[in-house]
Amino acid sequence: MKLYAYRFQDTPVHHLHPTAVTTWALSCMVLAVIVSEPIMLTVILLATIPYVFISRIYPNWITFVKIGVLMGVVIIFFTTIFVRTGATVLFSLPISIPTLGRVYFTLEAIYYGLAMLVRILAILTVFAVLTYAVCPDDLLDLFMKAKLPSRTAFSTSLATTYVPTLMKDMDDIQISLSSRGYAFEESRRLSYLKRKATIVMPLLANSLERAIQKAEAMESRAFGSMKGRTQFFDAPLTRYDRSVVACSLLPVALAALLYIGGLTPYSYYPRLEPIKIDPDYILTLAAIALSVLAVLIVSPLKRRFDI
Repeated sequence: MKLYAYRFQDTPVHHLHPTAVTTWALSCMVLAVIVSEPIMLTVILLATIPYVFISRIYPNWITFVKIGVLMGVVIIFFTTIFVRTGATVLFSLPISIPTLGRVYFTLEAIYYGLAMLVRILAILTVFAVLTYAVCPDDLLDLFMKAKLPSRTAFSTSLATTYVPTLMKDMDDIQISLSSRGYAFEESRRLSYLKRKATIVMPLLANSLERAIQKAEAMESRAFGSMKGRTQFFDAPLTRYDRSVVACSLLPVALAALLYIGGLTPYSYYPRLEPIKIDPDYILTLAAIALSVLAVLIVSPLKRRFDI
């Protein structure tokens, strides 16, 4: 059975303090959003992939990749059809769209769509690491320590775990029905969809039952009756954890430097801006990769040297 929800594993990433992983994820997201140059985006994506293998979440990451590729294909499709400012026409179709005219594909639009696909994959990779390497309860505690309203923090924690829990329920229901002789695999697409639709009602019933259980648990603990919130366990932030948090801030610090230096913008239209590869440019790429990989480099030392 596939693993959809968080599960602690004996990896350097899972042993890190939740503050360090969360700060790293937010920093990398900011870097991926600010940077527009395609090679830099590719370096960001490649630098985040080692976290997937070290934290052993490769099967879950593949699901995120499929979602990102689907989103990227949609972006490429719409940019090639509706963006008409590209100057390099590759080919055209013998059809026309009202108010838009003849459909043609430009190199600039395809290049822009591919760059956005790389950006989406980088952000989804970071989000996958955050989802499967940080316990949702620890994430809720971080929100509470950040002085966010308790209801907002709790809603965010529930939203983070909702989709993985829903997918796990769907997998369990499919296995239960298959063990009773119900065949889901059909050659015809329409029949396959009809058979898949049979799990909707059990899935809805499970979701409603879980919602009632959470509501009863919240009521029994007098949730929201007091401004403060008690905790059974509070993970201490050691000196080494603080140093890892400092390393996790490197991507956002580098993003600020690149933005101030004017290195983040890149022009796709009307023609692709030429990329000048020189020693300074290579040094910049190395700095981007090192800033993203910094937390991974120091993570194995957590259990050996924690002051």
